[in-house]
Amino acid sequence: MTESEILDAAYHTWGLVPQMLMVGEESVELAHAIFKWNRARRRLNEVDAEMDLVERKAIQRAFKKAEENVIDEAMDVRLMLRQLEVMLPGKYVDVYEEKLMATVQKLRNEGVQI
Repeated sequence: MTESEILDAAYHTWGLVPQMLMVGEESVELAHAIFKWNRARRRLNEVDAEMDLVERKAIQRAFKKAEENVIDEAMDVRLMLRQLEVMLPGKYVDVYEEKLMATVQKLRNEGVQI
């Protein structure tokens, strides 16, 4: 089964409104995972040699878990964004290119040679 067939089947099985709400839900879960990752990163940056080895290892594991969770949630969002392309066909490539060029301009405004 191709990606297109899977996405089309999901759309026709669950419908537009539930899938649109799922886009929102997955996006919120990604945002939450990013906040948790940032909190874990800050704790990791606070690790010092005086900390107990067990505590240092726990902080490192928590950061790794937070990083893995961001990846997992990002892939959920990516899947749902692909689902949007099936549910709301449009000029996604054109809009993406416009957004990409706007990012290039922002980078240039920051002095980045691109």
